[in-house]
Amino acid sequence: MPDRLAIGVITNPHSRKNRGRHARAGALQELLAGRGLVRETRSTEEIGAVLDEFRASGVSYWVTDGGDGSLHWMLNSAASRFGLDEVAAAVPWAVPANGGTIDFVARHVGVRGRAEQIVRRLLAEDAAGRTPPGALVPTLIMRGVRRDAAGVERPFERLGFAAAVAGIGSGFFDQYYASRFQGAPAILEVIARAGGSLLLDAGPWRRLTPARWLRYGQVALGRVAGRVTLDGAALPYQELTALNVGAFPINLGGVIKVFPQAGAGRLHVNAGDLSVFGMIANLPRLFTGRALRSRALFDGAAREVTAEATGEASLRPVMDGELIDGVRALTITGGPAVRVPCIDARRA
Repeated sequence: MPDRLAIGVITNPHSRKNRGRHARAGALQELLAGRGLVRETRSTEEIGAVLDEFRASGVSYWVTDGGDGSLHWMLNSAASRFGLDEVAAAVPWAVPANGGTIDFVARHVGVRGRAEQIVRRLLAEDAAGRTPPGALVPTLIMRGVRRDAAGVERPFERLGFAAAVAGIGSGFFDQYYASRFQGAPAILEVIARAGGSLLLDAGPWRRLTPARWLRYGQVALGRVAGRVTLDGAALPYQELTALNVGAFPINLGGVIKVFPQAGAGRLHVNAGDLSVFGMIANLPRLFTGRALRSRALFDGAAREVTAEATGEASLRPVMDGELIDGVRALTITGGPAVRVPCIDARRA
């Protein structure tokens, strides 16, 4: 085996794109031949040992063959294994392959191509002694307290890129993952069904509407009693129908464009108690990436966000597509930047 391996691939057989593809790890290892490692992880607990192997083998490119969630867990495993302050140094290149349900990190940087295409491109670059252009992608850190099933509160820490902490953002993902579609079609389905359901719930037709239709909108709304503070200043809302935080501008499936003010150490936050009609009125702004407007909503930049659930219902942050349930209180700040190569492997 060479002293240094070019590529390490972590493939998640449980990700939506890899279900039923039982020979995938073997095919990727054959493609890499002697220039890389492919490791299949069936649980997040297995990732840490794989990252130890990558470091010991001098692997340059750490490729995640999943979606945004797979990249999320690789970086959090690195933080747990090597220390949060060492993530940027420990992970030489983080490479999110396309093929997840949204791929917002890859879309932001300009990474294009399935894992096979990306592996071929990186092997060619390495063989030619070239280093691809790269970008430093900002992250955020969420620290807080979770209540487990037994009612015991425990601290937690998570590294990521974007979080839908409460309200319509968090509730959206409950319905998104229940959709039979993926990507843009699923996003549009949830928006249409949730919008229709919430309008029916708010109007005189409510008593004529089947309960299951109304429940769809209520779940998507995700309303929770809570308090939010931005850079030490409390927002004047007692209930939240929106609390979303991003470390960089995000494009969800080419449909929703949010957090245009994020980057360079700034977080972009939208938080407040937006009405159903306020949400619907802001849809054109979500589709075009413009600032949201409402008297009942803060939409702008901050360095630190704190949130606390004040009622029985906990916050349910969805971070990079991964649910963190039972959160009673949290703080979000900027995190270390992660180096990602900017490669369009479709043209390889």
